[in-house]
Amino acid sequence: TRSLLCKLYDSSLRPSTKKKYANWWKQYVEWCHISRLVPGPVTLDKLEGFVVYAWCHSFSPNTVQCMLSGIKNEARIRNVAINCDDSRLSQLLRGYRNSSVSVVQRATPLRLQDLCVFVSKYERNFGRVSTWNFRCFRACLYVGFFSALRISELLALKRSNVEFHQDHLTLMVLATKTTALPQPCPVAKTVGFICPYTALLRYIHCRDRVAHADAFLFLFDDGSRMTASSFNSMLRKCYGKTYSSHSMRAGMATEAAKCGIAAGVIKKMGRWSSDCYLIYVRPHDEDIIAAQQKIATFNV
Repeated sequence: TRSLLCKLYDSSLRPSTKKKYANWWKQYVEWCHISRLVPGPVTLDKLEGFVVYAWCHSFSPNTVQCMLSGIKNEARIRNVAINCDDSRLSQLLRGYRNSSVSVVQRATPLRLQDLCVFVSKYERNFGRVSTWNFRCFRACLYVGFFSALRISELLALKRSNVEFHQDHLTLMVLATKTTALPQPCPVAKTVGFICPYTALLRYIHCRDRVAHADAFLFLFDDGSRMTASSFNSMLRKCYGKTYSSHSMRAGMATEAAKCGIAAGVIKKMGRWSSDCYLIYVRPHDEDIIAAQQKIATFNV
C-alpha cells in the first residue's frame, strides 16, 4: 500500500516540478548536515530554521512556499516522517510575505502596436531582417503571443508537432503546467501585417531545408536550439529590460480583455483553469485614461 501511495504522489507531478522538489530536498538535507541535524523526521523546528536560511539568502515568498511543498512531498515519497503543524507553517509563510521587502517586477505586457514595430526594432539592434535568425525569432514571438503558450511549452515543440490548415495552424503541445496530456493549440491565420501563421510558414521554409521533423521547431542558423534565456535576451534587446517571455502571455490576455472577449474564451485561449488569468491583464496607462474618458462620456 505504501509503495502504491508513493507512486501516486510521484505521478501527480510534472517532470520539471519533480526536479525542483528533488533539488529543494537536496538543499534541505545539506542544510541539516551543516546544522548538525538529522533530516528525518521533518519537524516544524527544522522547517523554521530552513526558512530563516532562505530569508538570509533573500529567497522570494513564492520560492519559499515551493521549497516547503517540495520538502514535504519528497519526505512522503522517501517514507520520512513529517511532524509539523500546517497551520503554524502557514502563519510563518504569511509573516514571510508581509515582512519581505522585495518587490516582484512583473513583465510588461506586449501590445499589438509593439509587434507592429518589431521589424524596425530588430533591424536597429541586430542588422538585416532577411536572415534565418530573424525569421526564427519573429515566428517564435508572433506564435507565442497569439497562442499564449508558456515559453517552456513553446520551445519544447518539434517540427512534427505543427500542422497547417487553410485558415489556421495547430500546435500539438505535449504537456502543459496543468496537464501531462497532449493538447492541440489552434493559432489563427490573421489578416494584416502581424500574422503568426505566415511568420511561422516563412521560417519553416528555411528550416525544413536543413533540419528534420523530429528536431526542435525553433533552431538558430548554427543548428542550436532556441532557449528561454536566448529568447529573453533578444526580446529585451528589442523592447527593454522590463520585458520577458511572460510579456507574450500577459500581452495576449490584456489585448483580449481590451477587445471585450469573454472571460471563458480568454481562459480557454491561455489554458487557465481558474480566474487567475486576471493577474495577466495589465492595462497600460493610456488604456486606463481611455476607459476613464469613456466612463465620463457614457451618459452625455
